Amino acid sequence: MAPTLSIMDTNTNGTMNGSDHTSVQMCTHPAPFSATEFSPVLLAHCYILGTIFNLLAVTAAFFLYRLVQIKARPLVLSVNILLVIMATLRYIYLAVDPYNVRMYFPTWFMQALEDIAIPCLTSAFALIQYALFQLCKVQRLNKQSPHVLWGIVVFHFAFVIVIDILIILEVAGCWLLTLCHVLTLVWGLVLCITVSMVALKLVSRDRVVKRTLRATTNPGSKTATRHRRFRTTCESKILP
Repeated sequence: MAPTLSIMDTNTNGTMNGSDHTSVQMCTHPAPFSATEFSPVLLAHCYILGTIFNLLAVTAAFFLYRLVQIKARPLVLSVNILLVIMATLRYIYLAVDPYNVRMYFPTWFMQALEDIAIPCLTSAFALIQYALFQLCKVQRLNKQSPHVLWGIVVFHFAFVIVIDILIILEVAGCWLLTLCHVLTLVWGLVLCITVSMVALKLVSRDRVVKRTLRATTNPGSKTATRHRRFRTTCESKILP
């Protein structure tokens, strides 16, 4: 009950002082987690997800070590580094003090753990999308594309960090944090849609390649016959 009283006192004091800014704790955690004891469902949610993120961090760190040994490309290394950071931050956030209910750490520290993990995930997804674009050759990627991609990644990290600082210092209200979450959600949806489109493109291209291989291995098939007729027609139109 102590955390609940502290949150209520902070909110009451802010209202009495005439401040237009909501307290950091109520802004970052509007749900009344601290008003009740940990239920078995909430404990299972926190520790199961924490274990999954821990396994993800260990696996990504292992593959990162192997990739460094074989001197993999910077793009692949960057994806694994972002996954290690994201999984480690989420594990600490969920396993050590879930949702900062017990107030073991300062609010600004837990807020940073929660928010920095999100651009790590979206940035890794954006790098994977860039690799898929290179593989699928959906569009021409000029020499400036990597710089634009890294610019977006750096901007996302800087945007989240600046908003966290403004919220912690109570320079801005909860609307700014909500705006950050909305923009991150939109950016994630854009990445999901574009990756799905590229994946469908790769699947359709794989089907075409398989049909071509079947036509090559089976000269008497209908596909091979159509291919020969199309080739003969094209040659008759091109050649005199």
